[in-house]
Amino acid sequence: MTSRRAGRGAALWVAMLCAVAVTACAPRRVPPVPGALAYPEYVFPSDSGDSAVVAARVERGWQYLQANNLRAAAREVRDAVSGAPQSVAAQTAQGYVALANRQHETALRAFDASLGRRAGFVPALVGRAYALLALDRDADALPAFERALAADRSLAEVRRQVEVLRFQRVQTAIDAARAAKAGKRVDEARLRYTQAIEASPDSAFLYRERAALEREQGQDDAALADLRRAATLDPSDVDGLAALAGVLAARGELRDALRVYRQAFALDPSEALRAEIARLTVRTRDAGLPDEFRSIGSRAQLSRSDLAALLGVRFESLLTTVPTVQLVMTDLRNDWTRPLIATVAGAGVMEPYANHTFQPTAPALRADLAAAVWRLLALAAPARPAVREYLAERPRIADVTQRHPLYPAAAASVAAGVLPLLDGDRFNASRGLSGAEVTAAVGRLQTLLAIE
Repeated sequence: MTSRRAGRGAALWVAMLCAVAVTACAPRRVPPVPGALAYPEYVFPSDSGDSAVVAARVERGWQYLQANNLRAAAREVRDAVSGAPQSVAAQTAQGYVALANRQHETALRAFDASLGRRAGFVPALVGRAYALLALDRDADALPAFERALAADRSLAEVRRQVEVLRFQRVQTAIDAARAAKAGKRVDEARLRYTQAIEASPDSAFLYRERAALEREQGQDDAALADLRRAATLDPSDVDGLAALAGVLAARGELRDALRVYRQAFALDPSEALRAEIARLTVRTRDAGLPDEFRSIGSRAQLSRSDLAALLGVRFESLLTTVPTVQLVMTDLRNDWTRPLIATVAGAGVMEPYANHTFQPTAPALRADLAAAVWRLLALAAPARPAVREYLAERPRIADVTQRHPLYPAAAASVAAGVLPLLDGDRFNASRGLSGAEVTAAVGRLQTLLAIE
């Protein structure tokens, strides 16, 4: 028993000596009591693979760092790295201390060394991004922050940094794009808008502004793609919808263009959009007509069938509201003009001759157009009281007296401003009509009657 007790006593004595020796060798450093963090945006590096001694040193160094005791923090993390050169946590902590000391290049090398050992170590990813930001390398900092956020979506401060940098990048690119556009450097402006879109891919107005440049460069396919994307991102953007409709119309996609214009008009019933819809409605309707109709405006001399066809198409909405009479006309050709002539003649706008012929190939005269204008004004007058005054006016016409059968028609046409008098205040009723002259007169009458 005595020998056992002596043995135990010796062992206890040895243990006490070892404890004293360890205590004497250990640094006497008391970690500060945590308070307000000096660097709350830094991410604490911990690694379950580190030994307890290394982990304790990293933690003490971190506490000193957050207390802004940078000298003590540097000493702790230096010892941690010396004791475990392969520790990514210790290397990362050393990077953060260097960053706090504004040794930005040193910090960046430390973070890169950590990531070289473990590419996805989040604290090192965050630290590297902050080091790049401190070095004014914002263009590199943004993807570095994004990489860290992709690895850990819970990093609220990193998310905020990403948002700030994206906004700054977008604003810088927009300013550069607009400056380049003002300086007529279109290619550079488009590149800058592309950079802005890469930083903010959900901003509809960026696609719309880039599309405007693409249209200037004749890149309608690219512009159309950008405007479609803008409309998807912001279907309430009236300007974007109008631009999209304009590109569709320019490409000949008239029905789609009309649909988009109407979508924009439903959001903003402006006169400008109303006018575009009216113009495109005419184009859409004309697109379904034969080439002969579309060439009317370019002809040197119109025929009576040309004039009747033009009036039948342009005043269709008015003619369908009045009763028509079925007339016998023996010389109509069995072509696309036949139903239009029948409508115009049946409504009394252009009358056949007493022998039941229409003479469709005969030249159209100013007398024919004046009579048609007079009758269209009369048809519209009941619903449009302002038109009645034109029917009642009696202007002086040098070559048509007030007793002449043509006078009421010529007077109404002149008073309404549809057919102006010619040299010497003459009407020249027997003069032939060119396509351009008739198209202009018909356009003036459409405006007067507010007919699309």
